[in-house]
Amino acid sequence: MSDIATLNIHQVARAAGLTTSLLRVWESRYGWPSPRRLRNGYRIFTRHQMEEVVRAASLVREGMAIGKLIVDALPRWPAEPERQQLAQPLTSARTFSIPASAPALRLRNEILDALERSHPGRIREQLQFAPLELRPSDELSAVLVPALVGLCELEHRGRRLQAHQELLEMIASRARQLTRLCRVHGPLVSVVSADGAELIADVVVAVLAMRGCTVAGTQTLGDGLPVVVEHGTPALGGGARVAALGGSECIGLAQLVDPAIHPLALLEHAAAVAV
Repeated sequence: MSDIATLNIHQVARAAGLTTSLLRVWESRYGWPSPRRLRNGYRIFTRHQMEEVVRAASLVREGMAIGKLIVDALPRWPAEPERQQLAQPLTSARTFSIPASAPALRLRNEILDALERSHPGRIREQLQFAPLELRPSDELSAVLVPALVGLCELEHRGRRLQAHQELLEMIASRARQLTRLCRVHGPLVSVVSADGAELIADVVVAVLAMRGCTVAGTQTLGDGLPVVVEHGTPALGGGARVAALGGSECIGLAQLVDPAIHPLALLEHAAAVAV
């Protein structure tokens, strides 16, 4: 993941042609922009946030009321389709009840809010902040997995984001990094993915490794869904199927990260039912 350039409030105000006082008023009154703060209390903005402030300032100068532009602490850009303005709750992604730190839960909620409102830039930034702020286990289970499920849920509803593939690749890339950090000697499993499902399989591998399984390797074979197979050697048709959203014949990622049940027990049960 690329480094995140940060700017202070004076740089952002100057770029937008605003005063720093007005930016503080907007933040206090409308909850936006919502920059992070350093330990000394100074605000830091990302480049994407600065671009949003510049765009908002331009619209306000053209006569648009800031109170109509900022709704529920997020910009409602005039050019966006109405279907993107109406946030629809991501029911699957929001059902995760994984114990996590307060920063992890905050990042997860910010990502899901941005997914619901189709703000890919904000999603991208929160994914980039996650490695800087969270423990690897929290980052994977409370941020990367819900973000992946949210993307797939939107696609399933016919609301696939234009940045869908880019965001999916960011999640999978970070999942591969986290997998390399794992040093485990647990039960041996293999992952077989379908063509086009390799990125989801990368996240499945990371979840298994983070939960103590030794992943022997991955293969890409034919059609279907990512398949997790026991005993190290892939046996076609002999494993449990895993998909982001789950289903009647699939384990969902929410189940796979659930600390209440060991993934191997879940996989063995699913494979037995499939037989």
